Amino acid sequence: MQTRQHLIRLVLSSLSITSSMALYCLAPFAANAQIVPDNTLGAESSRVFSTLIDNSPSKTIDGGATRGLNLFHSFREFNITEQGITVFSSPTGIQNILVRVTGSNPSGLFGAFGVKPRDNLSADSNANLFLINPNGIQFRGREARFISSGSFIASTASSVVFGNGIEFSAINPQPIPLLAINVPTGLQFRLPVAQITLSDALFDIGGIRAAGQSPSTLGLIGGNLSMTRGRIAARGGSIELGAIAAGTVDLNVQGSIVSFGYPNDLAKADIYVDVRSANIPGISGPAFSIGTSTSRSSVNIIGRNIEIRGTRDNTAEVGFFNTISTETVSGVDPSLIKAGDITLNATEQILVRDGATISAATNTSSRGGNINVITKQLIVQDGSFLSVNSKGSGQAGDLTITASEFVKLINGGSVNTAATLAGSAGNLNITTPSIYLDRGEISATTSRDVGGTFGKINILNTGNITLQAIESIVMRRGSNITTSSQQLEGGTININTGVLATIPSENNNIIANGGTRILLNTSIFDPISFPPSFIGKNVFVRGSDLLIGSDGGNINIAAQGIFGFQKANPFGQKTNPLLSGITASGGLDASQGQITFTTPEVNPSNALIQLPETVVDPNALIAQNPCAKSGGSEFIVSGTGGLPSAPNDALNSSAVKVGLVEPTKPSQNSASANVSAPSEVSAKRVVPAQGWVVNDRGELVLTAYDPTGKGVNRFAQGLPPTVCKTP
Repeated sequence: MQTRQHLIRLVLSSLSITSSMALYCLAPFAANAQIVPDNTLGAESSRVFSTLIDNSPSKTIDGGATRGLNLFHSFREFNITEQGITVFSSPTGIQNILVRVTGSNPSGLFGAFGVKPRDNLSADSNANLFLINPNGIQFRGREARFISSGSFIASTASSVVFGNGIEFSAINPQPIPLLAINVPTGLQFRLPVAQITLSDALFDIGGIRAAGQSPSTLGLIGGNLSMTRGRIAARGGSIELGAIAAGTVDLNVQGSIVSFGYPNDLAKADIYVDVRSANIPGISGPAFSIGTSTSRSSVNIIGRNIEIRGTRDNTAEVGFFNTISTETVSGVDPSLIKAGDITLNATEQILVRDGATISAATNTSSRGGNINVITKQLIVQDGSFLSVNSKGSGQAGDLTITASEFVKLINGGSVNTAATLAGSAGNLNITTPSIYLDRGEISATTSRDVGGTFGKINILNTGNITLQAIESIVMRRGSNITTSSQQLEGGTININTGVLATIPSENNNIIANGGTRILLNTSIFDPISFPPSFIGKNVFVRGSDLLIGSDGGNINIAAQGIFGFQKANPFGQKTNPLLSGITASGGLDASQGQITFTTPEVNPSNALIQLPETVVDPNALIAQNPCAKSGGSEFIVSGTGGLPSAPNDALNSSAVKVGLVEPTKPSQNSASANVSAPSEVSAKRVVPAQGWVVNDRGELVLTAYDPTGKGVNRFAQGLPPTVCKTP
């Protein structure tokens, strides 16, 4: 084969034929250094040709195994260079092109590639392209991009799984069975899972899509994912980053839309995103961006630990490059347009640092996207923020944070929803055991003076904040929780926590203040035409401008304890502006909002014990006369043993044997005791001791008789007067 190719090239060269496209299409690259097919597909093996696309030397990949809607390719090496374009030719009716790499080297994607119809390489194709290489995948350079309308999924999975039990495996490559194969249903990962890296890469997929055109998906699903500078953009589609340690990720393929499912027990890996400026001249724009799209667009980042790092350098070279964002833009039907949602889901921790920003915005009358954060620990620090906002007349999305351990906003870190023009702010909801703010901020605000009629004013709404922190909310060093407006009524803040605490002298604030609406050139409200009484207490005229004060918002706090905040004055303002406080004042002289505190209804008397009214005389309980109280008392010793000579003495280790003797005839004043004998001795009974003697060893021995006859006996009805006499 190689000899034949060599002869063809020699003949063509000698004839000086210049039609390069015709020449290269005749000669398949069987041993190309960048793209090398293997022989696992037999007669259906992939073939690589050189060609011209848009007058640029390029490569076309043909052949492969067709099964139903799927086309399979298998390569020993697969790399895309920066020069030219590499395309897969797609037969009519193909929905998915699946590519596996069976060699031992990772794939480098440094140039443009995509899918083209086999009968027209200049046309577009909406077929999806799946690339799996279990050895790793690397994107690098500004030329890397996917140029087709379908989805592109790059993965370090070991195989693609189909619903009928078939696997398209890169580690155990087998021929494709001659069976009807449905759409792929999963990506299977086996240890060890290789990583996917992007370095100084500007990787784009798709273009600005017209209304009604289906979105596509850019999916990077592998082991640890690392992006060090660069940009990923899916204009008119979705972005999916999934870091997997082992297991199977579910696939749902519907036309050009590919979505993913992650089982709860799926082991995750780590994601590191450094969105600082890349070493590529002339780049700008956010790190992850979605332009116009339908409501099915999204940015999903799924892993174990997610770290997103920005830059504090605000030079022109950096621009807005330190962001992850979705936004709507003008130029398409707004009824079909919505900014994409952003989801960050980490089983352990999400860290946003060094000025990184995560934003879902609307610049039009369309609704903005939502941001959803799910993790154990969320830390936003160093001027970084998460934001849903409206920069046009549309409604901003909602920001929802669920952290099973804590949320920390440190050193300028913030989460917010805002409306900066004629739109409405969204809602902000945080659910976590503990919230800690140290120079941090939680806010839902509207800002800027907007001229116009009351109708335009009425579409504005200040967002609401709901904080559910079971254990505590701690605010330090100038932190704020605010839902205020420069023009409208303040929003509502609902706080439900165990302890709400701050340092009084650190000026930490919870604010729901109303603003002042300014209507420019409103001669209809000129006081010459209307008496001043019509203006009202919170309506003022400044020249031809009308100023309307808005009421303060509401603050509802339910807590076990509230510490460090000063009370607001009757106008809803802080009595000392330098101290920490809770305020809900109105603009101009409008009404203040309501500040409500709910603490547990604890009645201290519920824990008290009712004491008897009759007081017991302690003299009746102590120093009682034994002679008066001795009646009816008995002291009996049975078996063997001994007693100390005094109550405070220790027992002697040598037991004193008390013999089982026949009882003596009791005297008239003595009381006998009937004691059951041990089971092994049935004929003898134990009698009370009537006295004691000291033997020759100095030991005390109890006796059944009175050796002195002087009244040391115990009597049933008290002691004889001779014994109770005072010495």
